[in-house]
Amino acid sequence: CFIHVANKWKEISFKYDSYKCCKNKCINTNTPIGYCIEGNGFINLIDGENIKYVNCVEGKANTYNRTALIFVENQFNKPKEYFNYSLFYFEIKCKIEEVNNNNNKCLYIGLHNNNDFIEFCADKATIFYSTENKELKLKFPTFSWNDEDVFGCGLIYPPTNKMSEECPYIFFSQNGKQIGRLKLGLTFESN
Repeated sequence: CFIHVANKWKEISFKYDSYKCCKNKCINTNTPIGYCIEGNGFINLIDGENIKYVNCVEGKANTYNRTALIFVENQFNKPKEYFNYSLFYFEIKCKIEEVNNNNNKCLYIGLHNNNDFIEFCADKATIFYSTENKELKLKFPTFSWNDEDVFGCGLIYPPTNKMSEECPYIFFSQNGKQIGRLKLGLTFESN
């Protein structure tokens, strides 16, 4: 059973110190569109569905394209007393602009919950899973991605009467094909 959760981009997070345009946090949830005063590249939340990346000022010393962490408005909540499998899923379509080399192409997609996260990093071809006391990663031996690729992230809960037998799992897709998954009992599987 697919559970529709209407969603939109809500918050530019500074949960981790490295996810900000600069020490001034010029681009933030309250000012989601603009330029970093130090000239660093960073995201702009255009509206609830669209994000544009503004590259760093070319030729200016000590400027960098910075990574951003963005949260959505509504979480995926575990169904209570549900007798079917429950699927939560979202997709993002990438638009690559002005890439000089592959090192500038960076995309992460995934789920975060308190201090735990699981994410797929396209430029490193790796799924990362981190909790307070464990870190795992799965690197794909061959992987490529291009402009207009669509990446998805899904979370599947088994029926509540099977939760003691089956673990929920998270999967990632590229252009509609599953590329890897992680059972929340910490078992990686790749396609």
